[in-house]
Amino acid sequence: MTVIAGKVEEDKIVVGSDGQRTWGWQAKEVLQDGKLIVLPDIIVGGAGYGSHNNHMAVYLASHKPQSSEKRDLLQFFVDFNQWCDKMIKNFESHNNWLIAYDGRLVSVTYDLSVNYHKYWAVGSGWEYARTALHLGKTVEEAIGVACELTIFCAPPISIHELPMDVRPAKPTGL
Repeated sequence: MTVIAGKVEEDKIVVGSDGQRTWGWQAKEVLQDGKLIVLPDIIVGGAGYGSHNNHMAVYLASHKPQSSEKRDLLQFFVDFNQWCDKMIKNFESHNNWLIAYDGRLVSVTYDLSVNYHKYWAVGSGWEYARTALHLGKTVEEAIGVACELTIFCAPPISIHELPMDVRPAKPTGL
């Protein structure tokens, strides 16, 4: 399980994750570099199935949303789910996503609800991280709170920043 949190600051979007990979009631391993897919113009974190994050990393190598507008993000995720279904018959999305892209922090749920946020968190530690963000804590502090309060999150904490002035690379593979 996981916690992924993000916050829009004046000149950047900060996104971070914990490093514990969990299956059921067991901590399976610690990921030193977190659970985020970090590219020069986009940061994506998925809470749910680790395999879905792996698929997303491969997909992002050749596909990007046209923009951070809801319709473009929705189309990106519909296309991603169809792409996954070609590899895994009857693919069902199980992840909730947090994305820094095109100057916005966006959440996308497994059922394709797209929302914009000033700060947000997804995963099993979301309520602790989101509360800490609401109280003015940094992303790193918020993830630390989640790690302290739930057995499903643990260090190391990985933090990445996306400057606000980064414009998306031209999409490919569309």
